[in-house]
Amino acid sequence: CSMGTGPVDSAYKAVDLIVKEPATLLEYSMNAVTEGIDAIATTRVLIRGSNKYSSTNAITGEEVLRTFSGTGSEIDIVVS
Repeated sequence: CSMGTGPVDSAYKAVDLIVKEPATLLEYSMNAVTEGIDAIATTRVLIRGSNKYSSTNAITGEEVLRTFSGTGSEIDIVVS
């Protein structure tokens, strides 16, 4: 359980409390797939983990921080 500036922020703060791993939100996007009162929303989240999650680019040899993404679709944007 957590409090935030809205239902999505509250849900992500609750997840942070459970996971106990720092992450930076890079992108949060939401698009309506259908129209009307029961419209389905598709959301996409992109996060970057802490500095200990890095990988090396095979071509350039550059060390880059790993990113993780997720997508979902649902009538309720928090569930999505």
